[in-house]
Amino acid sequence: MLESTAARTIVVSAVQLWSSLEHTPDANREHALAMARRAAMPASPKVPRPDLVVMPESVAMLCYPDGRPDFTYRDVADPIPGKLASSFASIARDTGVNLVVGLIEDRGPDHPCQNTALVFNRAGILVGRYDKTHEPDICRSEQDAGVGSEVPVFDLDIGRVGIMICWDLISPEIAQILMLKGADLICFPHMIGLPTVASFATTLRARAIDTGLPLVAAGMRDAHNHNGCQDGICPTCILDETGNIIAQTDQAAADVVTAPVTLRSDAANRRRVAASNQDRRLDVYAREYARLSNDSNNDRDNKSGNKSGNKSGNDRSNDQARRHD
Repeated sequence: MLESTAARTIVVSAVQLWSSLEHTPDANREHALAMARRAAMPASPKVPRPDLVVMPESVAMLCYPDGRPDFTYRDVADPIPGKLASSFASIARDTGVNLVVGLIEDRGPDHPCQNTALVFNRAGILVGRYDKTHEPDICRSEQDAGVGSEVPVFDLDIGRVGIMICWDLISPEIAQILMLKGADLICFPHMIGLPTVASFATTLRARAIDTGLPLVAAGMRDAHNHNGCQDGICPTCILDETGNIIAQTDQAAADVVTAPVTLRSDAANRRRVAASNQDRRLDVYAREYARLSNDSNNDRDNKSGNKSGNKSGNDRSNDQARRHD
């Protein structure tokens, strides 16, 4: 990435996908690929081809599997590298756009699946990936989902890009780390259903305001509950660094929203990060988080021990009952 000395404007497209409980994972994959191709093309003769296309999270899943209590991430997982990832790489290469897309990775039967976002440059080369670091407990305990442990940034010709995925929105730390690592822009692939999820609009604006960075959210709609907006914010939108809407789509259907986004110069970014660091107490945060983490691990170990003890007691009771039969 070349260092820029002035603010620059890029064109960004955020893709909104549409799904239904009746859609198969393969149907969702084909739909996502078709919408990526659409987003990568100029919307009109007066609108240039985008520099960056952002797709939603886990594009083979899309719709909440409310009617399937036995659902796991493995039902919609793809190998990486694999056919679906290669298809998105081809779109990036053939159209000359940078592309961010969310997939569920199949890491084999002995490993949890990983909710991840892949980053392709204009040549279709996989620059890197971000593994979602926050998963709801039900996803980890019942749906075979793993979690990531790193917060990378990615250097593209348009600037430095950071990523949060869906439930990462609950954590102000992820966005702050991306800012402190010099990100120019935050991409937010998600499948948060609106208007049913509380505080989405406020929290999304806060992440842009807290970091002073533009934010590109790419979401989903479905034929059931998720077809509205919240406090003026729709799931697929582009916000500026003050949390104001640059562009969004209120369509309860598949759509693409494209808009110019102004990024600070690299020099301005360095000054902003330096100013942010100047008064931060990273030493205090690290110490307190380490203490909280140790307390949490101890609580978890204690609960695990109690469950193990209860299980052993239950097993003994069952053995005694079988002997009495």
